[in-house]
Amino acid sequence: MTDWYGLGTEMGAIQSNLATTGASVYQHKSVSPHLTIASATTLALEFQSTISILRTDIEVTPPDHDHQQTAQSRLLWKTPPPNYHKVNCDASWKAPHKAGIGIIIRNSNGELHCGAASPAHCGSIAEAEAFAILQGVSLAVTTNLRKVIIESDAKEVISDLREVGRRKNWRTYPILEQIRKKASSLEDCKWEWIPREANRVAHNAASLANGSVGPLRWATQPPPSLTLVLRNDGLPCPPMAEG
Repeated sequence: MTDWYGLGTEMGAIQSNLATTGASVYQHKSVSPHLTIASATTLALEFQSTISILRTDIEVTPPDHDHQQTAQSRLLWKTPPPNYHKVNCDASWKAPHKAGIGIIIRNSNGELHCGAASPAHCGSIAEAEAFAILQGVSLAVTTNLRKVIIESDAKEVISDLREVGRRKNWRTYPILEQIRKKASSLEDCKWEWIPREANRVAHNAASLANGSVGPLRWATQPPPSLTLVLRNDGLPCPPMAEG
């Protein structure tokens, strides 16, 4: 049986050693053993959290279930059409106001364009989901994308964005107006609802954001705890996009 926590700890230690050694060489800083251990522990916990998410699919599959049928029936993320990017957005929320926002952007080849994870202050899960979409559209605009498909598992928010003038939730309405205004600068912007199972990478990024004290952003190389979720979508690990 695979010792995922041990593997995660080992991966965390390797990355932490590389980071701290790089700092000592290029920035002339001394290596801190305590900082390295703390960083490795954090990465191990993130890795373990990711594994627990991936195990959900494995544990509900009967032992005698046809594996080929399982692969065909699984709900995986799908690549966008040529010349489009998909922006996957998700939020985690803990009462009364703590939220985590996760954004993943990939191109029509399934390659990672960029991603972000950041804590936020939101009064409800609906507000957090809407704010995640706002952040996703903003990141798309900031990185000079023109044609995007916004995906979220927040069905109500996506429905509100599709139907102009709909005001079902007064708490999210001001955020939706900001989203529409921001999206107007894009050449084309589509809104699509997807099930949670197909939005795992953004969901995991949102969970990471809940444990961070500030925003995280990356280009082609995501945090180690996200690479396995990306691979679970049928993508290379780690995913790399050509410049």
